[in-house]
Amino acid sequence: MPKILKLQEVNHKNVVNLTSRGIKSSMKDPIKTIQKILDRVFNHLLFHIENEFNKKFGKWSPSVGGIDEAINRVKESKTGNWGNSVEIEGDFSDLYSNCNKNLLISSVNKACKLASFSENSINYITLLITCIMDHSYFKEPLGTFKTLKGFSMGDCSAARGSEIILRIAELSIFNTLSRHHLQSNVKRYLRFRDDVSVHIVGVPDDICKVIKVICTGYPKEIILNMETKIIQGKFLNIRILNFPSFANPFTTVLRKQNNKYNIIPPNSNVAWKYKKMAGNGYFRTARTHCTTPRERNNQYRIIHQILNLKGFSESQISKIKNPKKCRKGQETSKKKKFLTTIKFNGCTNRHKYVKSFVKKSEINLEDYYLPMDVPGKKLEQYIFTVRKMRKKLNF
Repeated sequence: MPKILKLQEVNHKNVVNLTSRGIKSSMKDPIKTIQKILDRVFNHLLFHIENEFNKKFGKWSPSVGGIDEAINRVKESKTGNWGNSVEIEGDFSDLYSNCNKNLLISSVNKACKLASFSENSINYITLLITCIMDHSYFKEPLGTFKTLKGFSMGDCSAARGSEIILRIAELSIFNTLSRHHLQSNVKRYLRFRDDVSVHIVGVPDDICKVIKVICTGYPKEIILNMETKIIQGKFLNIRILNFPSFANPFTTVLRKQNNKYNIIPPNSNVAWKYKKMAGNGYFRTARTHCTTPRERNNQYRIIHQILNLKGFSESQISKIKNPKKCRKGQETSKKKKFLTTIKFNGCTNRHKYVKSFVKKSEINLEDYYLPMDVPGKKLEQYIFTVRKMRKKLNF
């Protein structure tokens, strides 16, 4: 592992003059290769965690993959009557910073057992995690600094590493809810990264028990801030409205008060396809987020007024709102989205960089590439191979 000399620790004297949150760049990072390996291992483990959740509870985990999945799951959820239901919105404070090394190793070990990894593979993954958590450096104009706590913003393995910690905790939360017969009281439980949306129904005692299980279910190092409401809540850019005598929630677009709507004006010399991108996004969001046609028309009027104040004419707004349809034969087929395991025995996209890396290195494959005779465990074969080569690769 290359060492960087003359490291400075981040302290009050060094960061007091910073005006923004630093984001680490992965360029020329000596541990980037190890982070890439762990990123693919974490992706493999997330699949097994999701599979375990689906097998135990017969539904998907709270984690959502994006805004489209979030809005669909919100619309499909059920709501309770006022007085017997509560809407909860929450977020995690400094999620990446609070994901420390011991917490990550503990969660990854639990996930490895769900994936039926051998003890040797678990031990080697633990060594790789220790390496990236103890040697995370980033460069600032004042010098090279070291991350002392958790992940850095921009780490290759930060997103999936923190996701493993939260999903393992959510498995434990739903185990507790199921054991106390409270799972049916949770009508909606969604999370995207650090944003959480929960809808709980039942008598007040059951609601308090569910809230206590969720609040205490995450690791103590990760702080979950929660706010309870009755009529309305929010999740990402979705405003959720709960009305009595309706089984499903109403949804609309959530607009923040400090949003300045900085879009490219129509009189600039930028190409038209870039000028209309913001308007296209506004209208598309209104179409997907609004439950009723009446609310959709209200959002159209708001967008029309925003674009009009930014200098767009009526004809330009009409073109943005109603784009021309593609000619016959030009329609693009939608790609199917599915979950799958990682395959290391074929020339997939994940395997290409490994293959090129091995070709460029001065390694005698006959001496160092010793596959394990374990059917269906290509990931362990890959980890075993890297372990045999670590002295030759100097890390």
